[in-house]
Amino acid sequence: MQDTEAVIAVGRAAASGPSALAYALINGGIQRLITTFPVASPAAVLDEVDAATPRLRWNAVV
Repeated sequence: MQDTEAVIAVGRAAASGPSALAYALINGGIQRLITTFPVASPAAVLDEVDAATPRLRWNAVV
């Protein structure tokens, strides 16, 4: 996973309610969408990611 960058994006359609999370990998200039799913608390998901050691997530394979 040396030259692979993970990107997490969170979008919100309304001020309250669930948000959409998208997870992608960039390797050698090629972007690949891995998954999208709803999350109730984007802050909690992003805090968990920030606190952990970098790794592939949500069934990603390089």
